[in-house]
Order: sequence, then C-alpha cells, then structure tokens
Amino acid sequence: FWEINVEGDSFTVRFGRMGTDGQTSTKTFASAEKAEKEASKLIESKTKKGYVEVAPTGAATPTAERSGGNPELEAPILADPTDLGAWQVYGDWLGEQDDPRGELVSIECALASGKRDPKLVARRDALIAEHAAGWLGKELAELLDGSEFPVFEVEWKFGFVHRAKVRKSWDREDAPRPGQMIRLLLKSDASRFLHQLDIGITDLEGDAQFQDELNALSKTGKLPSIRRLVVGDFTSEECEISWSSIGNVGKVWPVLPNLQYLKVHGGEISLGDIEHDELRELVVETGGLPGSTAR
Repeated sequence: FWEINVEGDSFTVRFGRMGTDGQTSTKTFASAEKAEKEASKLIESKTKKGYVEVAPTGAATPTAERSGGNPELEAPILADPTDLGAWQVYGDWLGEQDDPRGELVSIECALASGKRDPKLVARRDALIAEHAAGWLGKELAELLDGSEFPVFEVEWKFGFVHRAKVRKSWDREDAPRPGQMIRLLLKSDASRFLHQLDIGITDLEGDAQFQDELNALSKTGKLPSIRRLVVGDFTSEECEISWSSIGNVGKVWPVLPNLQYLKVHGGEISLGDIEHDELRELVVETGGLPGSTAR
C-alpha cells in the first residue's frame, strides 16, 4: 500500500506491506502550493505503476461520538477546570439528562472538597468500570488492558478523560497506530474536557515519526480544554533521540488556544511561528536543533 496526506506546506507518505503499519516519511516545502504540486506528481507516478486509488478502510468508527453537550455550562469549566461550583452545576445538568456522569461529577466534587469516604471512591471506580466502553468507544476501551506497557492510558476526572497517553507497544502490536487512537479519542464524548495529552513512541523499529499524530490534533478543530501537551514521551531504551523525527509542531498552535505547557522530545523539530497568548512553558529536548528553530 501507499498513501499520502497533504497538510499545508508538507506531506506525509506511509507505505509498506499490507497488514503492517509500514513506514512513514514527511517532507516540507517552501509553500503549500509546492507541496500540493509535488504530491500530485507522486500520485501520478504511483498510479502509472499500477496502484489503484481506493476508499480509506480500517479507520474505526467510534461508538461514543461526541454529543452536543451544553456550551453555556461548559464555558466556565473550560475557562477554569478547577471551578467546583461550575462542575457541580454541570453535573446537575448531566443528571437531568439521565447521564451517569452526573453522579460521578457529584462524587468527584465531594472528594475534591476534602471528603474522604472509601464508599465514594469505590462507587466512582465502579461507575467508570461500568461505563468506560460507552464513553470512550469499544475499540479504545479494549486497549485499557492493564498490560505492563499499555498502548493507551487514561486518567479520569469528573467523569471525563483528564489525561491520556498513546504509544506503540510490543505487547499490543495489533493495536491502532497512535495517530488513529488520538482521532478516536477526540471524537469521543469522553475527551470533552481533556486536559493533557502525552504522545509516546510511535514506532518500534527505531525510526519514530510524529507527524501523523500532530496532524490528528491539527485537523480536529479547536481543542480549548487541552492545557498540557507532550510530544515524544519515550525513553532511550525505546528509541534513541536522534532516531526520531518530530516534524512540524507549529500546526498545533491555532487549535490549542489554552495550551500552557508544551514539551517536545526528539529530533528534527520544527516549531513554526510561536504566537500564543497562553503558553507559559516550552521544553525542548533534542540531539540537534537547527539554528532557525532555536531563533
């Protein structure tokens, strides 16, 4: 198979044997027009060699599509996720909709206010265990398998995913790629108040690239709840830093208006034009940084 995804002034190509994740390669050009032109040349070349264009397959449809919600009640939570009063009002509304997260919000507010009741903790855990598949979608819920090196991890808060991490793992080679997991998560109602996203290792063969994961974020639309983003959350045992290619992080600036913390760990990093009202801390860990990126 061979596929290409054009995004602004760059494109990412993925290719390989059917049934495998294949390899990815990202190229950046002087302009979006140049990227489109070069992509068209490649497509024409591939079709001449016998490749046939097909409709995308294998993109899983989540079972927990995001609902309309209540923008008026969600606005104060997005502005201040620690506002227990706003959460309580939202929880009451969820309860009126017969949504079990209404009870969860009430329990979380009580616990956050300092109430230490083992029965409340047990009830919270039982509700999450019972409804996680419905909130996340079956495919993502099945990845929460408790393995030593999980491909998908979540931390729940007020009935929604507060923090998530996606990665590749030898334990689950059959799992969706990290970029696809991000797409599934962001389509689910569970991610409505997602606070932190960590993107771990994306390839187990020593050639980790992150452009597909960044594209998954940049093409979703504005994500006002995300305050913290970590790109390249991997160790040297998983991949040497110089073997990785982060790609264009600048794509996420417009879609994460409330981002306060960004950590980028890897090689071949492009930050774009950093124009952001809320960013407070930028951490870059790399084995080599182009002068233009440093400036």
